Amino acid sequence: MAQSGQSEEPYVLYRNTWSIRSLMIRLTLISTEEHPQQPNITIKQKEVDIIHGEQLDEWFLCHINRKGQVPVLTHPIMFSEPVRESVDISYYLCQFYPELLPIDYRDQIKSLLHALHRLNFHVITFAKRPERAAGLIKTTQERLSRSYNSEDYHRALEYKLSMLVHPGASILPDKTNPLFFFVDRITDPEEHNFSPEYIQGQEDQVREILDKATVIRNKHASESPWIFGTRYATILDTHLIPVIVRLRDIGSTHLVGETMTLYAQCIVGTEMWTKLIGNQPTTYVPGKSEPLAGDL
Repeated sequence: MAQSGQSEEPYVLYRNTWSIRSLMIRLTLISTEEHPQQPNITIKQKEVDIIHGEQLDEWFLCHINRKGQVPVLTHPIMFSEPVRESVDISYYLCQFYPELLPIDYRDQIKSLLHALHRLNFHVITFAKRPERAAGLIKTTQERLSRSYNSEDYHRALEYKLSMLVHPGASILPDKTNPLFFFVDRITDPEEHNFSPEYIQGQEDQVREILDKATVIRNKHASESPWIFGTRYATILDTHLIPVIVRLRDIGSTHLVGETMTLYAQCIVGTEMWTKLIGNQPTTYVPGKSEPLAGDL
């Protein structure tokens, strides 16, 4: 359970340079550097190499996040366990930076933020490359087959695999129906994540969210680059802009209207965005992309 307050001990944010939810949290943190009052907290960052499977390592899966996902925020005193959901991390940061969640727009921000995080960003990002999902399933299976795994690690890998082959699962399959048998029957991950109908449903949700965001932006149009015309970015800005840029980077600009395109372009290329991702796209490009080093 999270406590509110400040501590001399640093927080640790486990993140990845190209993880869309990590980008959201990191942009939120970068945006707060402009705030007039700075709380006495330190957040150190540790890069987790999800491209090469570090999120499946025992130290991470057993002690940081059994879902094998980033970002995660930890603290040895303030949290009894890691904060594993990016929305929860954002709300926690709002305690220290109230400008992130202005009272006048709180309900609208929360409504759109939760709609945004109901999207399946993995499917949206890799809709044209479903083999990526199959590769992660295979890697997890291979680790499960090791005879020297600890019991805790084996269970953690089982849980991760259940999440991959049945997204949204909260419990493991019954022992009478072994997980490997279940997975072996799945020859095509499209059956679960990447069917045309499911992808279309995700795209429809994206359009609906961006349509609502467009109405807000048009209503509050001003010289401010932020969606509500505020002086500082809100957590809706810092979560929404990475999604819009990700859609551009994967060639899905047909989902983004002119208003939202211009809105995101106001931030891309700024010092704030350069701190976030440099001059790289928000997606990993083998042989070209360079991870941004953390503090740990």
